Amino acid sequence: MVISISYYKIFVFSVLFLIFNVKVLTGLDFSNAIEKMFFLLACFYLWWFGRLNKWAMVSCLLVVIICLFSAFMSKNENLDYWILFKALTQIVILFFLLGAVVEERESLKLAKFFCFVPLICILLGCVYTGVGIRNLISIEYVSGLPRLQGTLIPAYLGGLSITAVFCSLYLVQKSGYTYFWLVAFNALVLFLTGGRMALFVGASLCMLYFYFSFKSQSHLKVFLTLLGIGGCFILLLFGGGLFSRITQTHLSGRDLIWNYLLDLINEYEWFGVGFGHQIYFVPDEVKILTGNTIGAHNEYLRISSEIGVIPAFFAFLIMFSFCFYRAFYSRGIGRLMMFAGTFLYALFCYTDNALSSPHIFIFIVVLFNIYSGSGGDFNSKKGKL
Repeated sequence: MVISISYYKIFVFSVLFLIFNVKVLTGLDFSNAIEKMFFLLACFYLWWFGRLNKWAMVSCLLVVIICLFSAFMSKNENLDYWILFKALTQIVILFFLLGAVVEERESLKLAKFFCFVPLICILLGCVYTGVGIRNLISIEYVSGLPRLQGTLIPAYLGGLSITAVFCSLYLVQKSGYTYFWLVAFNALVLFLTGGRMALFVGASLCMLYFYFSFKSQSHLKVFLTLLGIGGCFILLLFGGGLFSRITQTHLSGRDLIWNYLLDLINEYEWFGVGFGHQIYFVPDEVKILTGNTIGAHNEYLRISSEIGVIPAFFAFLIMFSFCFYRAFYSRGIGRLMMFAGTFLYALFCYTDNALSSPHIFIFIVVLFNIYSGSGGDFNSKKGKL
């Protein structure tokens, strides 16, 4: 029996598994491992069928070696190599998905799927709320403001919404105005999640694509620009607390976590506490003040505290160099969008857990997947098992 398997199918199933939020649904402590397993299956498919850019594997291997070397040299006596091994899978997943080489027909399918991800998440969130599993809207611990979360948390829904808004706009340009209502809906969802950096990244990415890709639709550009300005005024008048949150400058407790991370870096400056170990060093007093938040919300500080300052510098240098390499060998609007996506992702890493959370880094993965075929490096075996 011949089973038809594609990268698109595995990737979509992995994302659907994320949306269902199995940990909340079932209470399984190892649900995160199951989520990673499906993404790793997608990575294996890319490698097995020759759908992986050759430098993705090289870059990934170099970063893994850096993390292993730092762990070996770390003075953390309680370093757990099983935790290290599990954490390293996030490096493999990110590099392999960024290095995926996707055909245009498959990238169109991905775009069409991601257009509906926030809608699926919200509809499921309504069901979860109805049966008492999880609230559709959460109340932020620090500000006390309501934020839309669906089946996830606001930050995760916001990350997925960035991808959805861009994919919707991409399909408007590719397939016509049928998808325009999804642009508006996904943009509204992105706003209601209340994520400031997510909103900035999504708006920047989409504005760049809109003004540089819709070359022959000048009347549409004028109309949507005026509509966007009008929408901002309406949100200013009726947006209430969410609009004020987006315009605020406070760090929502991140400064408390960052101060602790700086102390941790000073203590383990050269080789860190071990990759994946930062969350186990968060003091109880910080957890209390931040509402039990243990994520670093700054990947530069987190990685520096886990593998050391100098190793972290080289790890990020390798990662962003690979992204710029892929962008440089793309063509047309793809080159611009991949460069812009890399810069915005680097900025996202400053305020969020953008390396460890697939809900967040999914936007740059999908962006690279959509434009990977424009680089001329597609050379794969047929995806049949």
